[in-house]
Amino acid sequence: MRLVLAALLFTACGGGGASDEPEPFQDPTLSVGGVHACAVDGFGALVCWGANHRGQSEQSGTDGWATVDAGDSHSCALTLDGALSCWGRGGTNDPGPFDAVSAGGNVTCALAGESVTCWGATASAGRFTQVSADMNHACGLTTAGEVLCWGDDTYGQASPPGGSFTAVGAGEAHSCALGQDGVPVCWGNDDADQLMGIPTFALQTLTVGGTHACGLDKDGAAHCWGQDSRGMATPPEGESFVQLAAGKSNTCGLRADGVVLCWGSNGDGQSEPPAL
Repeated sequence: MRLVLAALLFTACGGGGASDEPEPFQDPTLSVGGVHACAVDGFGALVCWGANHRGQSEQSGTDGWATVDAGDSHSCALTLDGALSCWGRGGTNDPGPFDAVSAGGNVTCALAGESVTCWGATASAGRFTQVSADMNHACGLTTAGEVLCWGDDTYGQASPPGGSFTAVGAGEAHSCALGQDGVPVCWGNDDADQLMGIPTFALQTLTVGGTHACGLDKDGAAHCWGQDSRGMATPPEGESFVQLAAGKSNTCGLRADGVVLCWGSNGDGQSEPPAL
């Protein structure tokens, strides 16, 4: 659906003369969870939409935030000074401070410097630059480019291949990473075609949802693969984005003009970002 979040996520500044309008001080953050989604704009304002039966969307209307991550039935966000706050069913009461957070399902992780702390699973030892958590496992990217995973490994989702990588993402029961050449590789459960249609060309970004994944190429075009039963792996044609976020059964993308487009499941309004 094509709904506008320009007032929330608009980051471009108009040219031609002086203006009294404040300028954004950070890049916006867009995140899609189980059946809800959240975003933080360039001015630190936060909004969530979609399901709220677990209180996962209740934090909307506040400001002072740096980033947000939507999990399965909860959400977590960091304030501008790194304080961590989670709401809904799950997460943690640890105030931090942290530099990044990943709200999964039964596992939530946060990064402080190069150290990862998780709740619901014990993180692997190492020095990390990125962490991604989902239902029952998590993966991290080390400073050496190695991927380490921990937690549930029933389907091999926590057994990454060797090699050097630039990004990693954890799904419900599978995981994906971008190699040094930008080409994605995925491992774990494939009972819903999670590992089908993986691109063989370079991507610039990676986001992994429940049973699908997406990334942006160098021109901002979205490419998705995996399960597409709800259309979550079929991005709109002719669009380019600066950011993507894959959830359980829908995906949202942020365009350069601040418009957020979502596709896939919309049973709880998770693909209808509010027009502010």
